Amino acid sequence: GYRLGRQKRLEMRTTDRSSVVVAPVGPRILESYLAPLMPVGLLNTKSVRVRAAKLSRNTVVPVLEKYQRDSWEPGSAALDRLWSPSSRANTLTYHPFDLSKLLDSGQGLLALRMDTANSAPIMDSGARYPSYQKSTFLQVTRMGITAKFSPQDSLLWVTDLETCAGQAGVEVELRDSNNRSLWKAKTDAQGLAKGPGWTN
Repeated sequence: GYRLGRQKRLEMRTTDRSSVVVAPVGPRILESYLAPLMPVGLLNTKSVRVRAAKLSRNTVVPVLEKYQRDSWEPGSAALDRLWSPSSRANTLTYHPFDLSKLLDSGQGLLALRMDTANSAPIMDSGARYPSYQKSTFLQVTRMGITAKFSPQDSLLWVTDLETCAGQAGVEVELRDSNNRSLWKAKTDAQGLAKGPGWTN
């Protein structure tokens, strides 16, 4: 590098790392044959406000539509609490958030929001900490859907997420963004259901 021509002493003081929350965002699937735990990473965050609402087939489309246009507010929440797992300072640590009390028979549709706006940082160094809002929509199920759409017809295949076997007799339904039911059917012995295309 360049020579300064004279000695110069510089002093710097480091501060703590900024507060961070790492959590699933948007629609997600959680296999119901596994433990109902959602991994959440916390860095220099003392507590997180968790709000959750149970969704039904009649409410999931309006909630997802609002989420895509706006930030989601969980209205009548089935859960509203401060979650404060212990973490080491300046270390990103993952914690399992238990969903079992929100599920019926281990399955269900959930909308969750994690908000750190009112939480305090672990360290008291005087640094400013940003607030975080994380919204996710979880379907806790053991069934997966593979879908193929075309102008002429549609094909849906419902399988078991653990065994990959086709699931017979499962009711499937297509709805538009206004929550209107466009078509419904039950899967055949191979787990398949054939429906109309978007021009029919």
